[in-house]
Amino acid sequence: MGMESLYNEEDRRVVREFVNMLNESAYLVETDGTVVVANTVLAERLGIPIEEIEGGNIFELLPDDAARERRGSLSEVLRCGMPLVFAETRDDCHYLNSVRPVKDERGGIACLAFIGFDITDSKRTEDALRRANAELEGYGHAVAHDIRGPLAAAAIGADLLVMLAKQSDTATGWTELVKTAGLVRSNVEKAVTLVEGLLELAQAGNAPVRAEPLEIRDLVLDILDEHAREIRKREVKVIVPDSLGTVTADRIQIYQVFSNLIANSLRYNNSAQPMLEFGYLGVDASGRHRFIVRDNGPGIPSELMDTIFLPFVSGGHDRPGIGLSLVEKISAAYGGYARVRNDNGACFEIAIADRAVQTR
Repeated sequence: MGMESLYNEEDRRVVREFVNMLNESAYLVETDGTVVVANTVLAERLGIPIEEIEGGNIFELLPDDAARERRGSLSEVLRCGMPLVFAETRDDCHYLNSVRPVKDERGGIACLAFIGFDITDSKRTEDALRRANAELEGYGHAVAHDIRGPLAAAAIGADLLVMLAKQSDTATGWTELVKTAGLVRSNVEKAVTLVEGLLELAQAGNAPVRAEPLEIRDLVLDILDEHAREIRKREVKVIVPDSLGTVTADRIQIYQVFSNLIANSLRYNNSAQPMLEFGYLGVDASGRHRFIVRDNGPGIPSELMDTIFLPFVSGGHDRPGIGLSLVEKISAAYGGYARVRNDNGACFEIAIADRAVQTR
């Protein structure tokens, strides 16, 4: 079938059926850009009926930037006579395009075949994998750095224990022995806490084990009860509205979110008259419940604003700097987010979408 026969409707129908077997956009154009045959995927991507595409000029049908790209690729293939592959990003979508010359019986280029592969999902997966690898590398460096200290101290303490054991025939020797043993235990516990925190962080993005309707106000009050002694001692003014909404989620995970936000606010609020306030901002257009937890402390240092949700950026005495990372990962697992801004103190905003009720 010669290229001139493509103008025969029956032969063109056969070619169209072939290109419609492809799950990507495909079309044949003459050397001036006139579309000879196009498939339904191209029509769907352009939002134009095939009848209007075929016979039209591809440079006039495409957006200006895409038309310039196609014109340049067509000229290059006509010049060199070789296939060309190029990447393209348009409207947050990523494409890998192939342009191949279709030659006639005399070896000249009769038309060009364009195929556009939508690689958006693959690109997003690649980007997510790259971010995950960078995150894991950061974890590795942080853990190696943070765990080296307590383990080195424990090793020194162990050597000292051996030496003291040989000299433990006096009361002073036994006292030092017990003291050193306590030092070893303390540093080992620090290392264990670090490892447990890392494991907890790794699991934070998992899907809910058991989702159920949660009255967030009741959950917040339970957490505040755990901090009741500190709140009374420091005379913290706590503001909790009559309702914080109801979210269908895993209680343990949502508990972790608010527990870490509350602990963070109490830990770093050095105001003479500390205040801790909760708010429910309702449901956004994406169906996510939005909450704020704010205090009147010093706020987030500007140098930490972009990294505050990364693990091991900062930490208290009982956590190896993973609390806010847990907040961010769990919120993301529910299709939401965690944000922070300074507004007369630190103001955290989180969004969480409902999950289907699950029963065992």
